[in-house]
Amino acid sequence: MNTDTTHAMQILATRLADDAVIRAAVSDADALDAGMSWDGRNLGDGHAGVSMALFEATLSTGIDFDREAMAHLRSAVQLSNTAPFTSLGLFDGAAGLAAAMAERSIVDERLLPSARRFHQVVVTQLGAGTPPPGSGFADGSPHDVISGTAGQLLYLSAIPRAVCGPDDRAVASGLMDVLADLLQAGTSVTEAFTVDRRYFMPGSTYEALSTGDFVDLGTAHGVAGIALALASAAKRFGAQPVVIDQLRRMRDWLLDTAVPDPSGCLQWPRGLEVHGSVTMPSTGSVCAWCFGSSGPAVALLRIAELLDDESSASAMQASIESNVEAFISTPTTDSSLCHGAAGMLVLHSLTSGGTTVPSTRWAANDALLVSRILQSIDADAPFGIVSAGLDGRPLHDPTFLMGAAGTLATIAGRTRDAHPIWHRYFTGAPNE
Repeated sequence: MNTDTTHAMQILATRLADDAVIRAAVSDADALDAGMSWDGRNLGDGHAGVSMALFEATLSTGIDFDREAMAHLRSAVQLSNTAPFTSLGLFDGAAGLAAAMAERSIVDERLLPSARRFHQVVVTQLGAGTPPPGSGFADGSPHDVISGTAGQLLYLSAIPRAVCGPDDRAVASGLMDVLADLLQAGTSVTEAFTVDRRYFMPGSTYEALSTGDFVDLGTAHGVAGIALALASAAKRFGAQPVVIDQLRRMRDWLLDTAVPDPSGCLQWPRGLEVHGSVTMPSTGSVCAWCFGSSGPAVALLRIAELLDDESSASAMQASIESNVEAFISTPTTDSSLCHGAAGMLVLHSLTSGGTTVPSTRWAANDALLVSRILQSIDADAPFGIVSAGLDGRPLHDPTFLMGAAGTLATIAGRTRDAHPIWHRYFTGAPNE
């Protein structure tokens, strides 16, 4: 194991294991990074995500952070009992906490009964079709990966067999029908997914970027995430012909919106203007998981695999690699899962071991992504990370999606050459 990587994990894990450091960051509103949120219960921005990261660190470093990981998991559960979830989402709701419990229960069978019970509660609520009162969604999409239907499908597709229940297939089928109906209702994919600016969350990224209505192509809130979830669920559970037809329709639409680079690989804009305009900042994040160009390529890879289209699958692997290299060529040192190098490192695993990308090229790019993360490690920063996106200031974000927990979980999983369950929520790999 690379000593620099080990040292980086120790720095990140030690800070995240210190509940006082997290409490201080969360309570100090002036120190919080712009856009950071802390719910406490969630996978994306709460104790559940920190618990998952510390669990990964224990497996990878040989240093025991297990007690702290369990303390964070218990905190998430206790908070959910005190203030019940108002969302069933993967990253902002009950499904995410269920995912964290399931991940841990695979190696700690004492948690298996609790993980099964909580999973069944989530599945029952999903099957009822009536989310908890006050259920919200991010940036105008009740069907997205962060909060909505697509994330719920990814959760059901990835959940370990030891945890899943007898109702999973039927509930997943119902959710697939919801998305297929949404697509069928529109005369075009553009119409089905056009986001009206007035529905954006006040102060959100999209409110700031857009002067009118547009279609988000990304994974977190956009078309790529919907396509990824449908393809993953169809692979895991099977799907009705109407779902496959709509996946083909989305495939064709995504290919039509692509822009070939000089090598012939495909890249995508952040969004498509419908009315008004959308500003596309030239940063590394335009390649990243959340709203970047890699998302459509990953979704198209999963659709190609579902349809046994080896030629298209190879082309999408090449496009993913091209997007990785485009990210590396930018100066950004964002190391997060959502917008930065950690997310790119997870997606980069999709092009390993095949014949499309030469092994020497893949290894060189992988090393550059890891190096980008290690460059951001600073033992003097509150959570061990500084970011060029913050003008070199310390990162004050402990969370899984946007902060230190996701970075730690990513390098820990890579260090032990593992593909943890949580990777599937980003890559759409089903638990077959």
